[in-house]
Amino acid sequence: MITLRNEIRDLLAIMLSKADVALILDYLNRKPIFQSRDVFETWSDDSMQLGDRRFYRNQDESGNSIYFYGIKDVDETVEFLKHIDYPDDEAVTLIEDSLFFFLYYNLSLKKDPEISDYFNTLIKKSDIGEEWIMPSRSSSVLSRSDIIQGFIDRFEYKSYLEVGLARLENFNKIRCKNKAGIDPAKNDFNKCNLSQREKIDLFHQKSDDFFRENNEMYDIIFIDGFHEHQQCRRDVENSLKFLNTSGTIIMHDLNPGHFISQKFPPKSNGDVWKTFAELRTTRQELEMFTICTDQGVGVIRRGDQTIYADPDFELSYEYFDKNRVKLMNMISIKDFLEMMEMSSSD
Repeated sequence: MITLRNEIRDLLAIMLSKADVALILDYLNRKPIFQSRDVFETWSDDSMQLGDRRFYRNQDESGNSIYFYGIKDVDETVEFLKHIDYPDDEAVTLIEDSLFFFLYYNLSLKKDPEISDYFNTLIKKSDIGEEWIMPSRSSSVLSRSDIIQGFIDRFEYKSYLEVGLARLENFNKIRCKNKAGIDPAKNDFNKCNLSQREKIDLFHQKSDDFFRENNEMYDIIFIDGFHEHQQCRRDVENSLKFLNTSGTIIMHDLNPGHFISQKFPPKSNGDVWKTFAELRTTRQELEMFTICTDQGVGVIRRGDQTIYADPDFELSYEYFDKNRVKLMNMISIKDFLEMMEMSSSD
């Protein structure tokens, strides 16, 4: 059992005290407590007995086992979570994940002051919490939009691509001669601010499909799509293929404040930090750093870097949390602004 498991239990207790128990029971009786990203249409009769509880098994699209546990009583489940000592860690994790996900996201409890305070306490307990995590929770001083626009203005970039438009809040702020955006969702595309001075192309498709068909090169690419390691890695590798020689890639969500904030893509920072970390340990021909603002804004340019080398390196959150400053080559807002100022005077 990892220590973070206990913290999740503590947070579950807070959330359950605030939630509508009838609503929870209704939800859990209608749906399996855990699902893969794709809703299952068929069910397996296979099951696994752990103590006096039976977990029903199905498979995801990769053939991995996914376990389901039918909950009849919330109080019983809370007690169960407090005293788990079953040998199958995977099933235990799925129970905790699914309960947490439902409470935190489906009931919007993440906006509750007591829960926000709980997370802030977690962050402040860290040795680097005050210096390198708390400043990254805000974008009031320097946002990702400011950083993107700063590079466009400094290097006189003419072409901009955004991977993951969401509500177009960032896209509409960026000023560049040629702008393009990709997102499989169509709901908010009508919110695009059209400008007579800009050429704008919007693509209703997945980023993998876009890059497969694309033949355009870009000066600057902002990656903020599906917040999951494997997808983000493909987005970065594809972006490097279509990035002009002096171009820049900007990444978002590279400095998650705690274990939970990187665990549930796409409703959180996700684990996109893993993609950046992999490049830091393997790609000497890139210049890379992360600005400690707005959830962690990463910069990737062609250049040169000292490879992050540690024989104990692993893509686990525990390792990341202990080594994030050096691993992500994190710099302060002040240092970034000075760097841009020095670059402008060259």
